[in-house]
Amino acid sequence: MGWDLGFAGIESVAQAAKVLQRLAEKGWLLEVQPRNRNRGGKAFVLNPKVLEGLKPEELQGA
Repeated sequence: MGWDLGFAGIESVAQAAKVLQRLAEKGWLLEVQPRNRNRGGKAFVLNPKVLEGLKPEELQGA
């Protein structure tokens, strides 16, 4: 099964995983337990602090 992620400038699932991990490191995303634990992988949600209007540099300490 191929995934077409080209619309976001991402060419592979591995590259998408790196982007998501980097966004989590910067505080934009939070890593959560995947719904289907049997498949492995990671799941992310938007950090609610982003919706409160915090700047990226403020997120790392939040």
